[in-house]
Amino acid sequence: MQRRLNDEVAAAAARAGFIMLNRWQDGANSVCAPDGERYVTATGLGPGDEGVAYHPTLTGREYSANLIAEAFLAR
Repeated sequence: MQRRLNDEVAAAAARAGFIMLNRWQDGANSVCAPDGERYVTATGLGPGDEGVAYHPTLTGREYSANLIAEAFLAR
């Protein structure tokens, strides 16, 4: 289901003239990863989750920011 959702988001981005920077990951940084390694939190209760459930963690935001910076620099 996640792959299908990612494919749909990527297609919508392409139609709007954008690109999806990271369409799929190996799951190593999923919501189930150890504290400090996950890119998204379910509860917001772990270190680095900043008390916000169902959102990117600080680690996840840094990862995304680096993807965006690399994409801009590559153009």
